[in-house]
Amino acid sequence: MSESAAARLGPAPLAAAVEAAPDGVAIFDTDWTVRYVNPAGARLLQRAQAELVDRNLWIALPELGRTIQHSFLLPDRSVGTAVSWQGSYPPAGRWLSVTAVLVGDLLQVYFRPAGRWLSVTAVLVGDLLQVYFRPRTARHPERPDQADVVDTRPGVGDGDDDVDADRLRFLAEVSEALIGELDTRESAARLAELVVSRLADWAIVALLEDGRPGEEAWAHRDPARRADLDAYMRGRILGTAQNTPLAAALLTGEPVQLTALDPALVEPSLPTEEVRAAWERLEASSCSIVPLRARAETFGALAL
Repeated sequence: MSESAAARLGPAPLAAAVEAAPDGVAIFDTDWTVRYVNPAGARLLQRAQAELVDRNLWIALPELGRTIQHSFLLPDRSVGTAVSWQGSYPPAGRWLSVTAVLVGDLLQVYFRPAGRWLSVTAVLVGDLLQVYFRPRTARHPERPDQADVVDTRPGVGDGDDDVDADRLRFLAEVSEALIGELDTRESAARLAELVVSRLADWAIVALLEDGRPGEEAWAHRDPARRADLDAYMRGRILGTAQNTPLAAALLTGEPVQLTALDPALVEPSLPTEEVRAAWERLEASSCSIVPLRARAETFGALAL
């Protein structure tokens, strides 16, 4: 709405429209004090309005710290244009689509559940019909009671929207693993646990520190095989031919696919009978190695 149209309408209908909007609206001052949040915003954040207004955002919502929302909100005050992103909000167990814009000294933030379908709400206020519309995640938007419910169990829901929503949730969890922990080893361990739940039998995360091999973490999908993975990882000899593909991924920043593992190449890395037996029980037959990159630099690799 243009400024002249807003001026003609007057502040009262505009305030009523923001208050009744189905999407979240919040306004923060320079000290990150919540100056305003509408009812829909409070519901999305799972807080009462009274618990948010006139309180510091990071105190009122400590769960925002060290999440992707925190990472985007902090630099928004230095950006001259509106910034939009999508990220998970763990307390609600969903992704939010967020837009933030600085107007004077106040940061205005608009947020809603991320989705595709168009949901329309209309309400008559006096002589004016107020219409609100937003994307929804439902495959059947005519059923609002199920609009934001997506069953991601294996074999349930084979539509494109279900698959996309499942992937988004998984990517959200991976994003949180990479930015949510200050300790790099904890981040690596969380990432390994996540990928074995979806992508592989077992996984290794190798990080670089100052261009050299640094922290490592690993995980196995089967609890009965985790002791074998521990024995192999702690007992293997590094620097043998078996590690060349991992080194290649770290040095080149390119993924490596091994459709078959040659026992002759693995053998030199197995110094004892205990380590060799652990490796054999892991039954590794193929491997994919993906470099982990940020800001055009490789900081580690994920072997699956």
